[in-house]
Amino acid sequence: MLYKNKQNCNYSDIKKVKFLIGMFLLICFTLIFCSSSLQSSEVISITAVGDMVFPYYLENWQNHFSELINYFNSDLNLGNLEGPITNSTVSTKNSSSSKMFAFKFSPEITPKILKYLNFHGVLVSNNHSFDYGEKGFNDTLNYLKKVQIEPIGLKNNVTKFIRGNKKIAIIGFYYSSKFNDLRDINFSSYFVKKVKEDNDFVIVFFHGGTEGQNAKFVYNKTEYFGNENRGNIFAFAHAVIDAGADLVLGSGPHILRGFELYKGKFIAYSLGNFVVSGGLSVKGELSLSSIFQCNYDLNTNQFLRGKIIPIDLSSKNPRLDLSKRSIPFLKLLTNQIYKDNFNSSPNIDIDADGNIFIVSK
Repeated sequence: MLYKNKQNCNYSDIKKVKFLIGMFLLICFTLIFCSSSLQSSEVISITAVGDMVFPYYLENWQNHFSELINYFNSDLNLGNLEGPITNSTVSTKNSSSSKMFAFKFSPEITPKILKYLNFHGVLVSNNHSFDYGEKGFNDTLNYLKKVQIEPIGLKNNVTKFIRGNKKIAIIGFYYSSKFNDLRDINFSSYFVKKVKEDNDFVIVFFHGGTEGQNAKFVYNKTEYFGNENRGNIFAFAHAVIDAGADLVLGSGPHILRGFELYKGKFIAYSLGNFVVSGGLSVKGELSLSSIFQCNYDLNTNQFLRGKIIPIDLSSKNPRLDLSKRSIPFLKLLTNQIYKDNFNSSPNIDIDADGNIFIVSK
């Protein structure tokens, strides 16, 4: 009897060991599979808006932005700061001219608004950055630093972020030799190529192109505002993607422009205005804007999907547009880019809710 009990005990122990080994192997396989699945679907979310011209005085500023804050919860939130944050009273522009604007934003409230909306970086290379000279520009950098928001677009400079185990680089361009000059396409391509060598994902954020009511269309040609050369935005965007850029975001025309998917990389040619004040017009189509969102696969660096959040600027305060007028407008503008530049239909589409997706051809 003792012998039989010993034999039964050994057999039971062997079964337990086999069971434990099996469970261990199953857990290991599951962990490896899950790790592989997570790695193969590593996604970055990006939210971007266009030109921000803040009122210098704005009471109860939270009330103006509270309905928008939930849209700024991406891995990266970006925008164009269209002027300096400064108390300086010495402008470098002749603001007495009806067509010449000198912008400046309050150091008391503007950094708080940017932080409230969870901006990670803002473009500081544009035609209003030096409206109050070197002092105004340096003030801007200091105020941004205090609220831990990165400036984008300093000459020969790269703004870097880490998301997961990926290195994200953002390069800002503008039509001036004082910054990274988008008119010099050879330089722009070289710069992007060098930056891509040391980074996993590269975003190009530019300020360029003509502006105003008639600036909504995109063509493969140099654009002028008055006599000022503001670059061939179409050629620039394609060149930086050829050099390694993964996403191209545009600002400057003060009106929305269409989208393009080029070699699997997304181009937003103009994000329009996001915050408007002073003499900026909001008549007609200039009142239409959006918050742009997109997702990318960080392992393939390919665009996955996007989203348009329609914004109404008719009151000069950004408001959610429940009538969604920006969506058909952006669809029209996207169709224009493909029709006039490629004589084809788009390889992306925008549905009635503002979802942007790839179209199989």
